[in-house]
Amino acid sequence: MKVINNKKGFTLIELLVVVAIIGILSSVGVVAYNGYTAGAKESACKGNFRTIVKAVYENIMWCELNPTINFLWNNEQSREYDCGNLEEENYNRNLNATSEEILAKLTVNQLGNMDRIRELAAARGQETKLDSRSTLKTMTNPYTGYTVLDAASPNAYYYGDKYDQRGKVTLGKKDSSGNELGFANWKAEEEGQLFLITKCRDKVIEYEFDIY
Repeated sequence: MKVINNKKGFTLIELLVVVAIIGILSSVGVVAYNGYTAGAKESACKGNFRTIVKAVYENIMWCELNPTINFLWNNEQSREYDCGNLEEENYNRNLNATSEEILAKLTVNQLGNMDRIRELAAARGQETKLDSRSTLKTMTNPYTGYTVLDAASPNAYYYGDKYDQRGKVTLGKKDSSGNELGFANWKAEEEGQLFLITKCRDKVIEYEFDIY
């Protein structure tokens, strides 16, 4: 008996068309995915920035209502500060600032740096102090996965292309002429403007604190 096989395979042209369609769909999907992830990182970056701004005001208000305040000193211990004696206590020998400016510096350091260092240390099994009064326990730079704080970069770094400062947050101060001051040149008796600056994706965000 003769068996007739009516099954037909795909032609080369049909296979090429299918491969082309899959390639087009894949490229569209990759572009869309990259757009979503970039948007998510930008949103997280802006969220970190808003959280720090809010926390600075919260801690200033805390010291108006309470005699002491705690901040992380390192990943293992916190330190108690006298709210009424912050300028004299001067936690940083190079910083001559008002009590509000010192609170802002301590807040940015804890949320942008110390909390993340502590979280990383805990992940490695190191003993950490977990009873600080931080409003946020872990703040991660969405672009690097590490800390948010950048302690020394001047304002120009964020507007220029020399350094990639995405997700980094810097606390700075300008004098009455708008010139940026390094921490060693902060003067409690000198008029100036405290500001926070970051770069989320390709957008520079700057906030001036209303604490004077």
